[in-house]
Amino acid sequence: MPIVLPIPAGAAGPPPAQPRIDGPAGSRPLGSLRPGLRFADGALVRWVGRRRLRARTTAEAPIRLRRGALGPGVPSAEVTVSPEQPIQPDADGPPVPARALLGRPGIAPVVGGDMLFVHAIFDRPTTIRVNGCPVRGATLDDLATSAPSRVGRTALLRLFPELVTLRISAPAAAPA
Repeated sequence: MPIVLPIPAGAAGPPPAQPRIDGPAGSRPLGSLRPGLRFADGALVRWVGRRRLRARTTAEAPIRLRRGALGPGVPSAEVTVSPEQPIQPDADGPPVPARALLGRPGIAPVVGGDMLFVHAIFDRPTTIRVNGCPVRGATLDDLATSAPSRVGRTALLRLFPELVTLRISAPAAAPA
């Protein structure tokens, strides 16, 4: 679930608005995501990582989904994700890597500029909504196997190399 936040160059201007994640206690800023949060479907956040990077090529560039890029009001506001992030563009369809959505109106890579990648690991498969956009959350099993894809796993481990040796103890649960 690498969600990407652009970091403003210099001190000029306000910081970008944080994406909002939907939980049973309502919408909350992405920055409030922490281990122990439980979502409406029962999924528990086990780990959260943050990494500041700059995409230098289109191949590694995050993918920006403008408001309404997946349909009326989806997402409800702009969302930027890693290229391999599974997104569910159709309610009945399977998740696909964000890069597979390139070429659709309102969906484009973001090259250059510093970005903050935020990633969460869940205790079970789940789909969360980030600004109303259905985003598949990763599990420890995703890291142990080639799922969701070998390319996706490799990209995730390049962003967060500490996941190779991650050992998680069970945190106390709190509603999201």
